Amino acid sequence: MLVNIQMLRAVAALLVFLHHLKPHYLASGGLSQSLISVAERGGFGVDVFFVISGFVIAYTTLPGPRDGGALAKFAQRRLARIYMGYWPMLALAVLLMWLYPGQRLQTINLVDSVLLISPDPHQNVLPVAWSLSYELYFYFMYALVFCCENKTIKNCFVIAGLGVLCYALLAHPRRADILSFWLSPLLLEFFAGFFIYYYRSYLTRKSLILPSILVAIVMFWAGTTHPGLVNRALYFGSSAAAIVIISLQLESAKLFRAPGWLVKLGDSSYTLYLTHLLFIRLFNHLGCRDWLSSQAQWVTELGYLVFIIAVLLLSHLIFLKVERPLYRRVCQITLFKR
Repeated sequence: MLVNIQMLRAVAALLVFLHHLKPHYLASGGLSQSLISVAERGGFGVDVFFVISGFVIAYTTLPGPRDGGALAKFAQRRLARIYMGYWPMLALAVLLMWLYPGQRLQTINLVDSVLLISPDPHQNVLPVAWSLSYELYFYFMYALVFCCENKTIKNCFVIAGLGVLCYALLAHPRRADILSFWLSPLLLEFFAGFFIYYYRSYLTRKSLILPSILVAIVMFWAGTTHPGLVNRALYFGSSAAAIVIISLQLESAKLFRAPGWLVKLGDSSYTLYLTHLLFIRLFNHLGCRDWLSSQAQWVTELGYLVFIIAVLLLSHLIFLKVERPLYRRVCQITLFKR
């Protein structure tokens, strides 16, 4: 396990959580400018996730055999990883929507939500599931070239990346357009993760730590000042790639290794990503937000801190008791015999 990569998973999920918590925090009179500033840019966590996904896929498959049996195992594990964590949370979300119906029911496509085939947040029961559609699409692309030699896979992704980049710069795609999904600039972030692994022996050199930090800062700043889907992929994607490289550089040079508690949070980052909106909704429906808005300032700040910590702990518990056992059970099923 690359512990710093696990740490980044935790940080990315927490960023997305804070991003969605921000309007409720402000509605309760929260005044922490540090929290607000971080939350405003919390969507960046998704870009980090995409780069990590591309890296992890290469890290776990390129060194080993890649024949028909390995491809079946790859597909089984990837689909189990996505759906065994997602479907229980989807069921809980449907239950909450039945108990607390709202306007979102009018726009939801339940079939698309179950299968994760819609990149439109408004059509998903869990709005964050839009990103899982891109995950599954990348897995499909990777499966098409899975049995090829490493260099061939690299060349295919170079060609695909150039095609996506040309389309992005010329057509200015939008997320709701189906063609823009198939040629989404967000795919560049997955490709970036793959190439980080492919060229890891060069990129993880200690001498490149400072240049990588500079790239991460400059590209992140550019992403905050140049909105839009294409700019997000180019700027935030570059910053996320640089951050992943930095984490690998620090671990390779033995300058920093994430502490165990952060690694454990990284283990349950997918659960946190899926559940945090449900916890926020319960937080509001139970009247906690309104109650905190009527309290002294220190009580409001402490209340949100306790809520954040509680969500982290509950997400980890759900990971241990639900997501991980389901994933392991599915992975034990033999779908393909060599």
